[in-house]
Amino acid sequence: HLPVAVYEIESNSERDIEKLKESLTATSIALVRNARDVFGLNSEKFNLDAMERIDSDADVEVVRQIPQPISSNYQLHNPTRRSDENWAAVLDKHEVKFSQFASYYRSVEQLTVRVLERIIESPSTHENVLRHLAEDLKSHQLTLPRHIKADRDATAIAFGTNVDVLDAPKFAEQNQEIAKLPEFVQPIGTKSFWIKVRDNLPGITCAQIYYKVPGVRTFPHQENGCLASVNINLGGGECVWISVPMEFSGMLQNLVREKLGLRDGESIFTRGFWPVLQCCLEAGIPIQKFTQKPGDMVVVGPGTYHWVQSNDITTHIAWNIARPTFIQLASIGISHDHYLANKYTPMIPIESFIWSLAGHKLRGDFIPLLKHFLCR
Repeated sequence: HLPVAVYEIESNSERDIEKLKESLTATSIALVRNARDVFGLNSEKFNLDAMERIDSDADVEVVRQIPQPISSNYQLHNPTRRSDENWAAVLDKHEVKFSQFASYYRSVEQLTVRVLERIIESPSTHENVLRHLAEDLKSHQLTLPRHIKADRDATAIAFGTNVDVLDAPKFAEQNQEIAKLPEFVQPIGTKSFWIKVRDNLPGITCAQIYYKVPGVRTFPHQENGCLASVNINLGGGECVWISVPMEFSGMLQNLVREKLGLRDGESIFTRGFWPVLQCCLEAGIPIQKFTQKPGDMVVVGPGTYHWVQSNDITTHIAWNIARPTFIQLASIGISHDHYLANKYTPMIPIESFIWSLAGHKLRGDFIPLLKHFLCR
């Protein structure tokens, strides 16, 4: 296992912020403790009530999964398959109205709080209480659409993903909160590559909200274009993060192809997976693992593979950042070609992005790199 950079930021002073900026650009992944409170973010501006008031009729994408320990990998369509031999993971998703998801989320929250109170009152009855919780979770779950094939005994929890916070008047309060952060971790900082891109790209140039219930997980991935990214846990509970630095991403992809039985020409980017950590370590792939508590900010470096599982009910905001560095610009170009080689459509509009840079003054290593991209 590799260590993880952890920063205890004490104030929002210019000196502390500059020191944090220098540190974050030198790590594959970093954890900034208590960032929400130090920067003064108001979590209530992103909660279900606030977003429901904005547009309760909006469609929200939900991912359906089985609640389980981080060490297992059971699927909706076959929940009894032995997980220690299985890396394959299926991303079952569909859309529901925000009001429907909000109702489900609140019911899960009420169920878990009530169960916790009962266990505290009578610890000896915990097995019986948890058995009833399993039954209640199943009875309160959102209806599965026909295209999702699930075993009749599977409990399908719902993960509310990709709730867009666009650059629009109705999201003014949310964007005002994000603007409290230091510019180098904002979606479009004053020195970000995105300052020259006018496209509105959800999750890349705009923030997204994630509503999590216990057990939901985000599969291993690199960000679009191998960009860096920011994720802030607004509360209430914890999430477990696992990551692999960019230097070992090729080794991880080769191991995934082997475990999934992918043939030449099959794309790794269209297949979900959940690694067995011991297999990674035995293959010489180092692992980073840590817990993100309420208020913590995770900053993921360019090209870092990472996957996440929630232990509690919690809300997160996240977005990509395009650091104005040679490594980040080179990674965008390399990942674009890597996507095409794997028959995957890139999300970054590479041509308009590169041409937008050509109209601005760049120095040093950027010049030959930009010329190379322009020739392409």
